Amino acid sequence: MSLLGSVLGFAMLVGFLLTTGLLTVITGGAVAYAATQNRNN
Repeated sequence: MSLLGSVLGFAMLVGFLLTTGLLTVITGGAVAYAATQNRNN
């Protein structure tokens, strides 16, 4: 039971970090794209 809880908590933590990292990359990419478009104009 304790092991299952630890694995579940670890899985949730990894999922959270992956989701946060993905959102950060998407946001960074969008900002960089917008900055590039503004510079071209």
